[in-house]
Amino acid sequence: MSTSLLYHGFGIVGYSYIRTEYREGDVISSVSRKKFSLRCAALFVKAKGS
Repeated sequence: MSTSLLYHGFGIVGYSYIRTEYREGDVISSVSRKKFSLRCAALFVKAKGS
């Protein structure tokens, strides 16, 4: 799995893939939140448009 698969396969945005574990038939994926995802979306769009 990769960060790209999180986005394209599951629509998960603002997280980075860390690892996958397999326990007793379960698949457990660990992710972490990217720092930029904590910013205000309106501020980010305004900054890009400047």
